[in-house]
Amino acid sequence: MIIREMTIDDIPRVAAMEETDSQTPWSETALLTYFMRDDTILMVAEDRGVPAGFAGLLLLTPESEVLDITVSHENRRCGYGTALLRSLLDEARRRGITITYLEVRDGNLPAKGLYEKLGFEPYGRRANYYTGPCEDAIVMRLSLC
Repeated sequence: MIIREMTIDDIPRVAAMEETDSQTPWSETALLTYFMRDDTILMVAEDRGVPAGFAGLLLLTPESEVLDITVSHENRRCGYGTALLRSLLDEARRRGITITYLEVRDGNLPAKGLYEKLGFEPYGRRANYYTGPCEDAIVMRLSLC
């Protein structure tokens, strides 16, 4: 497994992975839009030259927000999500970020477990935040100090 910053050449393959492996997939256009911004960090987990996971972070210095984490179905529960999130958080710390937020579906127990394992704590709830199916979002936060 290699964790690295996303390149423009990754966008079509990451978009294809998003389409098949995410409940709320990012399009190539969305990926390119965030890729072109100076206030985002986009990381790819690579397995044998193919993206196996993707994660993005929006920098709102001194805070940040995890935008997305997707791991391909065949690579789930193999440490890719943990490695991606740790890489994002390490880079956020290097850039002076002191607190990070994220939203997670209330029913997404594997993701909530990952976030709690890395120190995120529940902070709030957004009723009916997600669609397809309709579900509350749990807002979580992590102090990076």
